[in-house]
Amino acid sequence: MRNPHAVCAAVLIGWLAFATGAGAQAPPNAIPVPDAVRKAGVIRFGADFTQPPGTFLDASHNMAGVDFALCNEIGRRLGLRVEWTNLQFSGLIPALNAGRFDVVCSSMLITPQRAEAVDFVPYRRTAQGAAVAKGNPRGVHDLPDTCGLHAAELLGSVYERVIRAQSQDCVAHGKPPIDLKTFSTVADAFTQLIDGRADVVMGDEPIVTYYVSQKGGGRIELAFGGKNPTFNGLAVSPRNAALTGPLTAALYTLKADGTYARLMGEWHLGSGMIEFF
Repeated sequence: MRNPHAVCAAVLIGWLAFATGAGAQAPPNAIPVPDAVRKAGVIRFGADFTQPPGTFLDASHNMAGVDFALCNEIGRRLGLRVEWTNLQFSGLIPALNAGRFDVVCSSMLITPQRAEAVDFVPYRRTAQGAAVAKGNPRGVHDLPDTCGLHAAELLGSVYERVIRAQSQDCVAHGKPPIDLKTFSTVADAFTQLIDGRADVVMGDEPIVTYYVSQKGGGRIELAFGGKNPTFNGLAVSPRNAALTGPLTAALYTLKADGTYARLMGEWHLGSGMIEFF
């Protein structure tokens, strides 16, 4: 996988070159974007709104979350109207590459496999975490402790692949495999854990922490966190790669005026801030 620092530098340099030719068409103070996007006057984001604290539906069924707020601010910096598509996580990259929207803004981990299909703009640090029943009765303190357990995971997520790979490793070392069930939403996976039908759920640590503190009803706890630090990224189709520069430039302005720090702080994600826009 490419170094995220190098990715940001490369796309920002590319944006500067693009901007010299596109700036004449842009509204005052707006960051230049590709002609087709500027002509449409809208930037279209796709997300799975079952992934708090990034993107979710609040008690009134309104879209909410730190990623939702952050990408709305990006749209404002680009001088564009923002539209959102709510889609199951496993369908986001196929829909992006089919042109249903312009950018995935949905707590998506940057991985080598995904980087083969899309271009990324990093915007937040994250790490792997896991939740278990209160009291951690199965003694889960690291990934190898999940051998022989019942796991629930989001279909199409990195963590589905992590659990499947760990299950193979369990068997290779003479231990029982992991019984994995996958679900279309993070909420469904955590419901399995909360109701006692699963022993463990892995996920981005902010998502795991949110469910433990806000949705678990005191019946689940954090087993571990901080494993394998990585980045969340905004995903763009390679055929629309000219957008990566404007997205990076918009993030830079959000950091420069304090909006990025404010939003991350409001959602208790200050430790996930990155410094290299």
